[in-house]
Amino acid sequence: MNEGPHAARQPPLTRTDSTLGLAQEAVIASRQAQGRNALPTPPRRGFLRIVGQVLREPMFLLLLAAAGLYLLLGDLGESLLLLTFALLSIGLVAVQERRSERAVEALQAMGSPQASVRREGRLQRIAASDVVVGDILLLEEGERVAADGVLVSAEQLAVDESLLTGESVPVDKSALAPEAPLSELSAEGDTQPWAAYAGTLVVRGHAQMQVLAVGLATRSG
Repeated sequence: MNEGPHAARQPPLTRTDSTLGLAQEAVIASRQAQGRNALPTPPRRGFLRIVGQVLREPMFLLLLAAAGLYLLLGDLGESLLLLTFALLSIGLVAVQERRSERAVEALQAMGSPQASVRREGRLQRIAASDVVVGDILLLEEGERVAADGVLVSAEQLAVDESLLTGESVPVDKSALAPEAPLSELSAEGDTQPWAAYAGTLVVRGHAQMQVLAVGLATRSG
């Protein structure tokens, strides 16, 4: 039995009508039961916290120890030289770490990823974070998949799953047979040929997918 976030998956027992999609009431109920389709943002580190983490690195501890040893031996010049070098290195690394964090934050703030879903018989363009379990998600070439789910239709679909598997060759996908029952997607091991996963990239074709897992419950969560 799976433990952790993947154990919380509770895919619908019945298929969503792919021509209609979910009704608004079902969307609200699904979001309340399964949560939003978003991963938690890691806590922002302050400059002093970054400095503290850098100071615990073995290389810097060695430099500080060497400076202390030279001081004990009476060589003040060498001690100050090593201490200055250590402090400059700590400052540079801390600044680079903070810049990296800011760059990531800027990329995240550039725009909310969008997803195409069918709800109440209408095609809608929504924020990927608003996708819920049970949604009918439309997958198009050049777009990233917003959640984990089962393909209910697929036309010449190929997906880049390197984010999950490390394999650079796109994987051909096909729809699950209409008579086949829906089941929970495997949290580990090989990906399924009739499933698409959050974060993977559609490189060819198009498809419709019924969402089975969002947020932390996805394979990449």
